[in-house]
Amino acid sequence: MARFLEEFVAVDDYVVMKLDIEGGEYRVLRHLLNKHVAKRIDLLYVEFHDRFFPDESPETNADLLNALSQAGTLVIEWN
Repeated sequence: MARFLEEFVAVDDYVVMKLDIEGGEYRVLRHLLNKHVAKRIDLLYVEFHDRFFPDESPETNADLLNALSQAGTLVIEWN
């Protein structure tokens, strides 16, 4: 996904992404942040599944939301 955003999304494109991938959101979002391409996502809808993963929690969700916000991504979370 990071490669797609780098290669096919222009800086001035408006990008909306929806993630409901049953726990995979943690790995994907951290990867996008580490590759510095999360900033190309303007609006992100995400459902976190921390209840299924002992290493994830509302606190790790908040950390990701904060990092995404700092990258310029507007995040709408739903349950």
